[in-house]
Amino acid sequence: MHKWKIIKAVVSTQSTGNSANAICKEMGFTGSARWSNGLKYDLQNNLTISLDEVTCSDEDWASCDYTTSHDCSHNEDVFLQCGAGGFELIDENGDSVGAGVEALLTYGGGTVCD
Repeated sequence: MHKWKIIKAVVSTQSTGNSANAICKEMGFTGSARWSNGLKYDLQNNLTISLDEVTCSDEDWASCDYTTSHDCSHNEDVFLQCGAGGFELIDENGDSVGAGVEALLTYGGGTVCD
């Protein structure tokens, strides 16, 4: 399983399984494994809250409604664990890495052997 890296804080008091699945699928994963809310990283306080009240009628992002103004705090930030997608390079901490770095090749949440 791969954890979604926070780029901007996305907050919702309305998050459901549909919303979590829609967001993970929009990022190229198979769906969500779990989601939670909370203030877990110091980094969150340095980010703006981009979305609030994300609600999806099904597991497709096109079905989602949200607002770009918010009435919440970072205690409501959403954390997702998305189901595995395709190939990914990860470092010794399980974090995704880019090109130019030797890293472990994974596919679908597991390793690839030769």
